[in-house]
Amino acid sequence: MSLRVRLLAPLLVALVALAGCDHSISSGAADSAGNAGTPSFGQFTDVPIPDGARMDAGHSLLVGPGDNWVGRLVFNVRWSSGPALFDFYKAKMPGFQWQEISSTRADISIMTWQRGGRVATIQIEETTFGAQVTINMGQVTGGGSSAGAAPPPPAPPGSANPQPGQPTVIQSPNAAPLGTTPSAPPVSQQPLQ
Repeated sequence: MSLRVRLLAPLLVALVALAGCDHSISSGAADSAGNAGTPSFGQFTDVPIPDGARMDAGHSLLVGPGDNWVGRLVFNVRWSSGPALFDFYKAKMPGFQWQEISSTRADISIMTWQRGGRVATIQIEETTFGAQVTINMGQVTGGGSSAGAAPPPPAPPGSANPQPGQPTVIQSPNAAPLGTTPSAPPVSQQPLQ
């Protein structure tokens, strides 16, 4: 075998192996019969999806229809950088009535958004040929402002901070009052034996 063939053979094997690993579905994809059951980005009307995104069906877990879906949506955007996608979501999410809770721009950027009783966490990570976006969608479970949410439980007796949203401090009946220094019982000094 020539040197060129020996060098190109492993590269060809690697490319064939990588081609078999693609579990993505392009935006708007349908199967060869045109069936609508194939997942597509058209079912996500509550979050923006960048052009050129390809859904990673092997890592996505989606439950529920329309604006009530929960789970994890994973997709790849080729030839796009993490910072560009971060800016995309920063600009587009408010147009879908999402309010930003927090964001961290880094090698792996994370953004948290809330809309009504739902929370979306968007993770953006650069890959070799673009970036991977993971959107985790869930319901607010407590402490958030949600229409129709149950009020918080009443503060326990003896609570020093009964205001909603503040930490609750429960004081032991044997403890010194808050803000005072407890007095220690007298210690007898006896020689060690």
